[in-house]
Amino acid sequence: YAVNDAQPLPTDGNGYALPYIVYLNVISADNVTLDGASGLQTSHIQVDILAPRALDAQAIRVAVDAALASTFTTVPLTNRDEYEDLVKLHRVIREYSIAYDESKT
Repeated sequence: YAVNDAQPLPTDGNGYALPYIVYLNVISADNVTLDGASGLQTSHIQVDILAPRALDAQAIRVAVDAALASTFTTVPLTNRDEYEDLVKLHRVIREYSIAYDESKT
């Protein structure tokens, strides 16, 4: 299947549609200057994308990059690809540093 086609998404055998996107906020910290708190928050997040095909996982990673960059000040930190033999899915692991104005959330 392709990411943008009209075909039904495959399932994982338990009825859950693929692909999966899982995110984790690894750590968040206030940005503090010599004048005190700046009001900016910096978060380090990890996004895992699992899909039956490696190309689909990469295409979704590109879409996630664009979505985050359109909303936050985003710095991609790492990008790893692997195959999860146990679940027979391709995984892309992407880590980001994201800065945002806490008062606007």
